[in-house]
Amino acid sequence: MKRSACKRKIGRQDSEKKLEQDAKRLRMEFKWPVRLLDLPLGPLHLIFSKVPLEKQKLLRNVSKEMRDEHNDFILHNYKAFNCKLSKIEEHDNVDHNVLRVVEDATIYLVNSGYVADIMNNLPHFFQDPENINVENMQKLLHRCYHQIEWSPRERPSGVAGRILLHRRRSVYMVTLLNLLRQFHGYRKVGSRMNLLHWQLHIELKGVHITANNERNPKINEADKLIDLMTLIAELLVNDMSESGPGLCISFSRYMDIGNSTYNYGLKRRQLGRGSRLDLKFTILAPLALRNLMEDVLAGKIDKSTAIKCPLFDSFSIQLDLKNFGVNWINDNTWQICILPLI
Repeated sequence: MKRSACKRKIGRQDSEKKLEQDAKRLRMEFKWPVRLLDLPLGPLHLIFSKVPLEKQKLLRNVSKEMRDEHNDFILHNYKAFNCKLSKIEEHDNVDHNVLRVVEDATIYLVNSGYVADIMNNLPHFFQDPENINVENMQKLLHRCYHQIEWSPRERPSGVAGRILLHRRRSVYMVTLLNLLRQFHGYRKVGSRMNLLHWQLHIELKGVHITANNERNPKINEADKLIDLMTLIAELLVNDMSESGPGLCISFSRYMDIGNSTYNYGLKRRQLGRGSRLDLKFTILAPLALRNLMEDVLAGKIDKSTAIKCPLFDSFSIQLDLKNFGVNWINDNTWQICILPLI
């Protein structure tokens, strides 16, 4: 009796063990496969940081969710980098000024939703300290702005396309005005209403920019604006790095940018006017947008917030540029239609 009871006990144990193994096997069969996106953000971002930059594009192409997580990863690193940058006191250092201008030239776009086009390019700029110079900064910004402007998702037709265009131009204007106001020779000459249009007149002492579009007379107006924004950024770095009381600065460059050729530079004198660039904006827009741009020039716009563009039908921006005091430039005047009246 004892032997048979022992056998029955062993049999029950074997049966229970088999049932447990079968249940475990079933759980394994029905369990979802582990994905990278199932990981917590810490380990996932650590994996991103270990993948070479040229291979990170493969990760981005896995899915929209993976692309969004990668954008958050780069944006976090970008903001952490800018936080460290703000604590550096070497304001006369060219590299420091390059990084500062890159932030000012991209931060409003990033916080307004244009993350992917900028974040795809920034890591390559920051990965090597030797990449941080004025020439590479200009190429970086030109590439970022160009990708935003000509991205397929930014060019739908109809009402949706018009709304996106208005929003994009509004953020461009905020970015451009924020760069202009930081020049040592910046002066707001006038701001007044003329019938329906608001006329904003800005002067940059010691700056000259002129365009030679003979090589490409049919250049797109959006490309002119992109070229101008990158030129202003480059000139601002030089202005920050080389300006000071009593300094006599003079340099001029003649080079191709995008599809046009530009002559630009700084020309200052200890006595006299030197060169001067006049920018006259003629803007048809609601009062809310005009107030926004006035706040930008006054330095009242928080970089950490998105630019809110009100919905409206009538919106246009025309920019006329004129150079003074630079005699070797043949054509001192040129225009950019930043936004046509659609």
